[in-house]
Amino acid sequence: MKSIRYAFADLLYYRKSTVLSIIVFSVFLLTANILLNLIDINKLGIDRLILFSPDQATITSYQSWNSFYLYGYIGVIFVYLAALIAASYFGITSRQSTIKKWRLLGFSEIYIMMQVLLEIILLLFSSLILVSLLLIIFQNTYEAVLLKIHSLLEREDFRLGIHATITESVPSSSLDTNQTAEVISMGTQTLSFNKIGERLIQNSLILLLITVSCSIIFTNWGIYRNKNFFGK
Repeated sequence: MKSIRYAFADLLYYRKSTVLSIIVFSVFLLTANILLNLIDINKLGIDRLILFSPDQATITSYQSWNSFYLYGYIGVIFVYLAALIAASYFGITSRQSTIKKWRLLGFSEIYIMMQVLLEIILLLFSSLILVSLLLIIFQNTYEAVLLKIHSLLEREDFRLGIHATITESVPSSSLDTNQTAEVISMGTQTLSFNKIGERLIQNSLILLLITVSCSIIFTNWGIYRNKNFFGK
């Protein structure tokens, strides 16, 4: 309990950087979630195409979007890592006085490490709660935005002649108007909240792993950078 109290006190003391960190974590978490959910939406579209349209060229074109979204996701992760490295460097430099204070109070190096990691976990947990609340409250809007993004990107890909493909490949007698509309438009509510939540937890764990690893490296560097901090 004492460690948690110290962690909260430290986060409140650096309240500006705390708020900024929560916002940045939340933006990256939400962006990563959007990209993975776009993959989920595209997979639903592919399943419907396979069911109603035998045209392999169109299906292959849709499958290429999975790679596009995945590359975007990897890019976001690398940008997050680069931003985290820069933030960790400047953060540990600016908090050397705090590390020195903890050491002079008799805190061990392991305790200092655990204290920093606890603060990181609290920040990420706060971001997870914030993003989760946004997704719960604005779930319908979130899904509509995803569908709109996917739809706009499709229109830029001239290989996707989805309307023509369905019209030419599927006999008109085999599909009624409602079925055709279902194939052409994915509609709303295509993603369950369980799927959105599953991706959110997955992204949270990935960002947590990256952040904790980076924090351990830079905290160790900060501790051993100047042994005079510890009276050695």
